[in-house]
Amino acid sequence: MTTSTKRRSGPVFDGYSDAPSGASPMRRTYSCFADQCPMPGTLFTGNTNAAGCCAWHYGAPAHAIPRITCVMRDWDCVSSEINAARVALNGTMATDPNALHDAFRAAWGRLKPLAGTWAAQLKPGPLRRSDGTDRGLGMETYAQWGNRLERFLMQRVREAVQLHHEPERADEFAELMETA
Repeated sequence: MTTSTKRRSGPVFDGYSDAPSGASPMRRTYSCFADQCPMPGTLFTGNTNAAGCCAWHYGAPAHAIPRITCVMRDWDCVSSEINAARVALNGTMATDPNALHDAFRAAWGRLKPLAGTWAAQLKPGPLRRSDGTDRGLGMETYAQWGNRLERFLMQRVREAVQLHHEPERADEFAELMETA
């Protein structure tokens, strides 16, 4: 896969384009190595001249990379909000609680109309256990909501990869056929 040369919209920036509002103009973000992946390549193998790898593509088998990218692009509304939260929480806005609160409210305002049947699961709310029940510890912060969006997106990627599992070895295909 090659790094896309198309300029992306949204809060991910490469240091050469204009930084989004609230972000430090000195902060550089690298693209994921997967063509058209909307997430930054934050994991590196040591060569800083090469594109990094996002957490969703990290360690993925070669045959799953296009499928993962497709899921990431299908859920671009969630990817964009994850990136917006990262910029807000790591930029100059991070020290201004009112600006973070406004950014959090705006983020849900952008995502809510696109969430469809997933709105109840994506909506900011109380801190939850892994089974979705309220922990009784108050409302989640912008950072906690962003982390929950990351887990949500990772689950959608896992579902897509598991649903379309392709054997990595020829003998694995034979093993799958014997057990079927």
